[in-house]
Amino acid sequence: MNKQEASDYLGVSVRALERYVQQGRISVKYEKGKTCPTANFEQAELEAFREELNQPTVKPAFESRQTATDQQEETGIAVQLSCFGIIRK
Repeated sequence: MNKQEASDYLGVSVRALERYVQQGRISVKYEKGKTCPTANFEQAELEAFREELNQPTVKPAFESRQTATDQQEETGIAVQLSCFGIIRK
């Protein structure tokens, strides 16, 4: 299967297919063509990769932030104020 056929099969652009090859996610074999080498992809490997692409990605709805304790907040404020010369220890 050539690049265009493989990209159509996966439902991605030819450039995306080339990126997957560059990243090592898909292997390709080059064969001698009339004027330049042609890329050939294995059907079985593309089927497995298509299944991987169709897997849903799970992202958290929000990023949790660590809450600072009262002591950390007080220390942070004291440090900020001391930087401006307001508090001297």
